[in-house]
Amino acid sequence: MYSIAAIAFIVAAAGGAGYLAQRPTLGSSDGLAQLLHDSKAYGGSNITAISCDDDVPIGVDGARYHCAATDDRGAVDHLACTIFRTGSFTCDVDDVDRSHATPPVNSWD
Repeated sequence: MYSIAAIAFIVAAAGGAGYLAQRPTLGSSDGLAQLLHDSKAYGGSNITAISCDDDVPIGVDGARYHCAATDDRGAVDHLACTIFRTGSFTCDVDDVDRSHATPPVNSWD
C-alpha cells in the first residue's frame, strides 16, 4: 500500500515540476537593464541610463522586450532585445529620438 502511495506521490511531484518548468519567469525592468549594462552588448556611447519593459515573460523559448538607453547628451535609443533559449541575447536599435539631445560641442572651434 505504501509503495503505491509513494509512486503516486512521485508521479504527482514530477507532473507538478513539469508544469512549473513550462511557466514563464518574469524578468524585472531593473534586472534586464542591469544585464544589458553589464554585458556591454549595446555599444552606445556614454550611456547614462537604461530602462526596460516591466515584467517580461521569459519562457522556454526565450523572450522579446524593449529598452530605452539615454546618453549624456539626452538622446534616447530605443532597443529591441531578444533573449534566446541558450541564455545569450542581442539588442538592435529600433529608433533614435534626438529631440531632447543637446547639440555636440566642437572642441576644435
